[in-house]
Amino acid sequence: MSVLTAESKITKLIPRLASDFDGEVVATARAIGRALKSAGLDWHDVANISESCLNKPASVRTSSSRKYYGRAAEVAPVWNKLTVTQRGAWLSAIHRQHWLSVWEADFVADICARDPADIERLSQKQIICLNRIIGRAFSMGMRR
Repeated sequence: MSVLTAESKITKLIPRLASDFDGEVVATARAIGRALKSAGLDWHDVANISESCLNKPASVRTSSSRKYYGRAAEVAPVWNKLTVTQRGAWLSAIHRQHWLSVWEADFVADICARDPADIERLSQKQIICLNRIIGRAFSMGMRR
């Protein structure tokens, strides 16, 4: 399942967590967990997104832009808008961070090991994953 498909499914499931029936809440949580896993995400990613959103003023949280991370007026960089030098700096900075999942660490290591010309030919899914990882790094205060 793509990240966008998982996002759509999770968005529909979240309101069901408010049910008065424990079984429905547990089943919904498990369904969300499966959707996250199929997109290469987990509950830690949900917690990081929630934390970064809840630490902002209401005006930023309700913004139509979905790329807000970290401090209120700052926006995380987006892979396609970075120069080759900036991409290298971000990859080097996040390459061995302790907060990366095993999958993310392997993914970033694989990207770092590629020839620079190959980095220009990443799939849309790979770019989405890199944006998510860079966004998390940015929300933790990392800047390049």
